[in-house]
Amino acid sequence: GSVLAPPSAAGLRLPSSRPPMLRAARSPAAAAGAALLLSLAAASGGGAGAQSCAVGAADRCPQQQRPRDARDQSLLQTNTGLSAVKVHDHEAHRASQQERPLARCLVVTELANTARHRNQFQAVFHPSWRQMVDDPSPGNYTVDLMAFCEPAACDIVPAECLELAEMESPDPLGPARCYFQRLPESYAKSVPYKFGLSLNFMTTTSFAAVSKSYAYIMRSDADAVLLPGLRHWVPEHGSAVGDGFAGTDFTYKRLEKVAKKLGYHHHGIHGMQSTFYVRASKIGTFSGMLVNLSNHFYDEEFTPLICKEVERQGAHCAWADWYRLVSTLYATDIAANHLLGEPAFSHEQVSAKLDHCATSCYSKEYGDNGFLAASPFKARDVAQVHLLSTKHHLGKHFLTASTKEEFCTSAKETWPGLQAPRTQDWGTADESVNTYFLRVLSGSLPKMCNY
Repeated sequence: GSVLAPPSAAGLRLPSSRPPMLRAARSPAAAAGAALLLSLAAASGGGAGAQSCAVGAADRCPQQQRPRDARDQSLLQTNTGLSAVKVHDHEAHRASQQERPLARCLVVTELANTARHRNQFQAVFHPSWRQMVDDPSPGNYTVDLMAFCEPAACDIVPAECLELAEMESPDPLGPARCYFQRLPESYAKSVPYKFGLSLNFMTTTSFAAVSKSYAYIMRSDADAVLLPGLRHWVPEHGSAVGDGFAGTDFTYKRLEKVAKKLGYHHHGIHGMQSTFYVRASKIGTFSGMLVNLSNHFYDEEFTPLICKEVERQGAHCAWADWYRLVSTLYATDIAANHLLGEPAFSHEQVSAKLDHCATSCYSKEYGDNGFLAASPFKARDVAQVHLLSTKHHLGKHFLTASTKEEFCTSAKETWPGLQAPRTQDWGTADESVNTYFLRVLSGSLPKMCNY
């Protein structure tokens, strides 16, 4: 898409010195090697394992113990004949424990230098995170945000976000913060499979340094809304992937055959989308396997010979049977089944709290999924909404616009004054998923389009 017009001076990303709260990583993890596919299989003993809702689809470390408060100072009773006793204010101790977050989590995304990705990040992704962390109600988890941006896209990252140099780790203490890191100039052209760019940054030593500060890490595309559920939930079984349609019965049976061919365990769990929320202790291994499997599928599983075999079996080398452009979804299916179980990967780890409404929330009006008003959930019960389908019909497709001017024109035509109509649940504890999203837009659109 076209490059946006330069943003106004307000909120520009300015060069800054290295923030004092950052610390150098002590020992960078080794980058995932090309032999990971074989080494993981050998280590495990693995034996002989809608088009619009798919094309854009590429495109928890153990829970930390709650830090204990220092015990209240004992009050020594010296002016009585009684022996010394210790008095503890248990109620104050309990209240303090409730206010202290259980763990620190990170949401990451790759910010591509296209008008579409820039608009989505500015209109929805970062503002929804800011709206979430600004909520004054108590939360169990501190959630940071980090964008790994292609160099020319870093200029739209808000000034509140701190730049991390290579091999630096965020401060694991304090309030929620936003960070960014510049990717190499060559990153956008580093692989032929463009959707793979949304994952490849997670195999670098710099990403390994970042991950040391966190208990859980979520990877999301930029066309997503981050909701209050993130402050109250981490995956019950250690890791989770987003729920959503990813193919037919033929697709799923073939994925199990590929897993077996490559020597991976597969537990027959399918129907996953592109978002994952993984223990930080597993994120490096999982990401490496995911990238290598994505490349394997893209290069090896859609050859003319294989497609002829697919055709003989009554299916097609096309969506939704066997589709090359969703190689990352197929890779997620196998990698999650093989690596994310504790001990065995289960259906409960495919969560509707992630990729919410990506391939559900059907609308008769639009004849498509992604109609957020159809979600039966409150915003506090969902961690992330993926606008995979929504962006193709909402607001005259403004979230897919190829220029900022087109984006703002469509938004103004949809919401005069760039404000969504306020509903009764606006900003309340019972706010719906749809109202939360519209409240995000009502804050971000005027900043982007009143120029």
